[in-house]
Order: sequence, then C-alpha cells, then structure tokens
Amino acid sequence: MVLASLPAGRALLGQDVPPLTPGQRLRVTSPAAGLSWEYATLVAVSADSLVFWRTLLRPDGGSWRVDSVRTAVPLSAVTDLHVPVVRAPRPVTGAVIGGSVGMLGGS
Repeated sequence: MVLASLPAGRALLGQDVPPLTPGQRLRVTSPAAGLSWEYATLVAVSADSLVFWRTLLRPDGGSWRVDSVRTAVPLSAVTDLHVPVVRAPRPVTGAVIGGSVGMLGGS
C-alpha cells in the first residue's frame, strides 16, 4: 500500500483531486481542528468540507472505551491529506523477486 499525498487546505479547494469515495480510509492533519495524522473513514466530501468517522480512545471509570466520532473539517483547515492507494497484485514480479531472494539465500 502506498500513500498518495493530496494538496491540502486552500490548495485543495480549487484543485482537480482524485475522486474521494465514502468508506475510503484517509490520514488527515488539521491543527485548527486538533487533528494530527488522524486515521479516518470518509463519510462525504462537500465543496468546502470533509466529513469522516474517526476513532477516539476515552477513559471510562478505570478502563478505556473506544468511540467512533463523526467529524466535519473545513477544507481550508486541512494541512495534510493522505489517501492509501492499493496497487493491483503483480504475481510475476513477486515470483521473480521471491525466486531471486531464495537463490541468494540458498547459495
């Protein structure tokens, strides 16, 4: 998996960015919203904001509770936005690399 970095903040507002689809995983940074490299699941993108679910760990009477919180952040407040890009498997390339490593390790 590779992370594609998208232009953020004001640059994101007028840019032609790859389509973001609901359910997609993101890493979002927005100091104004108190987010620092937060992993999130995209809910929606509007003309001026991102809406996503993020996971919070909260104290709960001596133990911890995990909550999902729906969060909306203005695009102008987003400083970094990374989207995981999943590449198609390449079985032939994997076989060549694996075979080469195996031959080097076996000699």
